[in-house]
Amino acid sequence: MGEVKKNKKISNNSSKYDGDIETMRQELEKYKLVFKHSPEAIVILDKKGNILDINKRLQDWLGYKPDEVIGNNLLKLPFLSKMSKVEVMKKFAARMLGKKVPPYELEFITKSGEKRIGLIQASPVKDANGKIIQDLVMISDITDRKLTEKEIKKLSFIVEQSVDGMVITDLEAKIVYANNAFTKMHGYSLQEMLGLKLEKLHNPEQIRSFREIINQIKIKGLLADGHEHLRRDGAPFPILSSISILKDEEEKPIGIFEICRDITEKKETEEVIKKFREIDKVKDEFLNVAAHELKTPLTCIIGMSEVVKKQQHNLTIGQQSSINIIYEEAFRLKRVIGQILKVTRFESNKTIIEKEPFNLADFIKSILPTLNIIAKKSESEIDIKLEDKKIKLISDKEKINEVIYNLVDNAIKYGPKKQTITLQITRPEKDKIKIEVIDQGKGIPVSLQKKVFVKFGQLEPSLSRTQEGTGLGLYICKLIIEQLGGQIGVKSEEGKGSTFYFTLPIK
Repeated sequence: MGEVKKNKKISNNSSKYDGDIETMRQELEKYKLVFKHSPEAIVILDKKGNILDINKRLQDWLGYKPDEVIGNNLLKLPFLSKMSKVEVMKKFAARMLGKKVPPYELEFITKSGEKRIGLIQASPVKDANGKIIQDLVMISDITDRKLTEKEIKKLSFIVEQSVDGMVITDLEAKIVYANNAFTKMHGYSLQEMLGLKLEKLHNPEQIRSFREIINQIKIKGLLADGHEHLRRDGAPFPILSSISILKDEEEKPIGIFEICRDITEKKETEEVIKKFREIDKVKDEFLNVAAHELKTPLTCIIGMSEVVKKQQHNLTIGQQSSINIIYEEAFRLKRVIGQILKVTRFESNKTIIEKEPFNLADFIKSILPTLNIIAKKSESEIDIKLEDKKIKLISDKEKINEVIYNLVDNAIKYGPKKQTITLQITRPEKDKIKIEVIDQGKGIPVSLQKKVFVKFGQLEPSLSRTQEGTGLGLYICKLIIEQLGGQIGVKSEEGKGSTFYFTLPIK
């Protein structure tokens, strides 16, 4: 009996043992399924850092097959860079020593060479006696998240460094976000501004309901608006803003986004410019009136001077000298008045351009005697270089003559004696001619070349000026050439002379 009982007892133990085996098998299958289908990449290591197994997610993620990874030591893994291997070994060694290692990020390299970022979470596997026998490593792919974070940081930096104010409100016009520029221009801190109704920042006389704005944006998509905001101290300031509606994924309005710029300085600048224009207009009107008023008496003075000059035999030498001075100065003043009137006519579009067809070579030949006369003043010569003698223009001969005369006169006036002034005519393009006046003077500094064609522009200071002039000659040349459809300019180098040139369309 005892023997039977003993066998029965053994039989009972065997049955219980068999039940535990089945439970273990079920648990094992469950873990295998988790290991196989886990959304996270899993790696199992032994105590020496050798790979015992990897799951399918790791294979799909990095592109390596199990036989390319399993059996390798951490230091020989193909998907880790040298720096990553060093980092992994440090963390692995710490875990094997029983130290707690928090999650960390690591760079991985796929088989195709792509770099990915993984978040490592690992924990040692212990036996029944608490001895570490393996290491279980789970890796989450956070590449996209890191890229998004990077983009957010970049956008955040741009938004916060922007000179334009940016604000987001909910549909009740309460501020939920404002960038640095927006808070500064209004004089608030961000904490003070959050939850504030945007209407409080608007000039009370210009407040419009945000429902109305939303309705307008629904129609137009974007509302560009110029109005006034209020600073914290109540001072109004002008802004220019663009307002758009924010929508969720279902295209439902969820808020308002506004970009605004403080245009106080712009407004002030515009006011200054406006005042200068008004002053300039008054000055031009004054010059025009003064020129007209002076023209008649000057004509009389010049006429009377000429009459008296013809009777010089009845005058003393001193009287003759005085009459000559009166005549010459009056004649010079008449030229100045003529220039002023010419400028005002050009600027008010009252100048008449009379275009006609003519042969350019014949035209240059006709004006050469006059150019030679003014060249003789400084014992200089005019050298004509004409590339094509058959060029025909349709333009205003008198206006072109005036420009050439002015450029040659300047070359003689500001250049050395006994120089050769070259008048060069070329055809750089089929429908365009170029006329250059090349002198052998001292040249013009680059810093002053832009000043040459400005109204009343003078290269020499007024107190030390060696030549008389109003600063209108080249400005008039510019007005003429531009009205004829061409361009005018200068090329110069100090010590190497200057080349004044202008282009004209052939037709």
